[in-house]
Amino acid sequence: MTDIITRNGYRLDARAVFEAQADNKLVARASVYPGIFVLWDPNDDEDGYLIAGDSSVELEKEFTTHFEGFLS
Repeated sequence: MTDIITRNGYRLDARAVFEAQADNKLVARASVYPGIFVLWDPNDDEDGYLIAGDSSVELEKEFTTHFEGFLS
């Protein structure tokens, strides 16, 4: 997990870790997206930021692009 993700309150987990720790509604929402990694907001509800994919590097790029200008 990278510093920029965790520093901003998000998590990048292997799907199995995500499924074991996330709320059932988030797990259900993520199930329609393929990928072995899930980048998510553990402090949000089922409508919070969530992306999935097979490359943790690409997920981090997507995250930093999406939140550009808002990250600490």
